[in-house]
Amino acid sequence: KDWFQFYRDLGVREEHLSSIIKSFYEHWDKIDPPSMIPHAKEMLYKIETKIRLDNLSFVSNGASEIIGQMFKRDRIEKYFPLVRTSKSGKADHLYNLAKEQPTMLLYVGDLVYDGEECKIARERGADNLYFKGIIHPYAFNTPHAMKQFVLQNTDFATTVKSLEELAEEL
Repeated sequence: KDWFQFYRDLGVREEHLSSIIKSFYEHWDKIDPPSMIPHAKEMLYKIETKIRLDNLSFVSNGASEIIGQMFKRDRIEKYFPLVRTSKSGKADHLYNLAKEQPTMLLYVGDLVYDGEECKIARERGADNLYFKGIIHPYAFNTPHAMKQFVLQNTDFATTVKSLEELAEEL
């Protein structure tokens, strides 16, 4: 779902989307998984000491095998049991997490799509769910696109420049 929207946002015509995404996955399968965002490991340790692991989840559209490889490579495999994956979007997982958590739930993402999935979960009733859009050089979306999304959704969305900045806010 998000790759179709991602390529639409880039201006790819509808009739070319499937072949471009197929080519992307063929290429993706030949390369190593992406590196961890700078300061992500430190952020995880800070979260673990400040808010406990039972308050942490990873929601991803990625394949659990690849996520497992990445976590092992980055020596954070102890967090792997906290991963929730879905090929059909993140909104269902976000909604369920929000319903399990009676207090504020913060979802951090670096794609506008992440914010859109958060918005869908909120529209379903997860009104304790909030979104922090990370604006960093590794994001798929431009800072402008993330800022535009946040400006249109100020009731639940804000931006943060880095994981370091987010860690300072905790």
